[in-house]
Amino acid sequence: MKPKPRITIYLFLFSFISLFFDISCSRDRDNRKPINSANLKDVFFNNYVRLIVPSDGKLIDQSTILIDTNLVERKIGQLAKKKHTLVFRYSASDCEMCVNSVFKIIKEENNKLINDNILIVTDSYSSRDFIVKTKYLNFFLPIYDVKEPIKGLGLPLEGKNLPFFFILGPDNRISKIFFPYKEYPDKTREYFSYINTFIKEKHD
Repeated sequence: MKPKPRITIYLFLFSFISLFFDISCSRDRDNRKPINSANLKDVFFNNYVRLIVPSDGKLIDQSTILIDTNLVERKIGQLAKKKHTLVFRYSASDCEMCVNSVFKIIKEENNKLINDNILIVTDSYSSRDFIVKTKYLNFFLPIYDVKEPIKGLGLPLEGKNLPFFFILGPDNRISKIFFPYKEYPDKTREYFSYINTFIKEKHD
């Protein structure tokens, strides 16, 4: 049974509610306006056009080079293995607490299907910075550094100081974009549950 489209809509809606809060936090706290459903609706549709629409269905260059902590270079196409892969993309400039909250959930969930089909991609200020931070993190899954951080994966979503998830399909296109928000870990778990079902159906 395929996941209902309504679930995907809810995930997108939550992603942009999260984006709204993230943007709000960067403003003067004393000048915030009360948040109401009309504001959230506007934020959702405005950002859907600005961020999701240009990125959804975007083709990723399979020759993009990723580097592991041993400084071994691999093409993203070799790591994705021509199947549906969940990608977690974050940057050195992203909110550290937001990124760590995602790693915590991945570890707590310990979902074998997701663990076997996830690709964690970051970018760093230098190779040394990448190695030091990754070893300090001591995560149980491999993390890869983009060789060309300015180019990244070529997605409009990158460089917005927001970590995000997406599915990379066998056709090298991305879909099912989601912004995790540290204040709402249950929504990230809900997304994982949805992705788990999606990957299972695609790989059966």
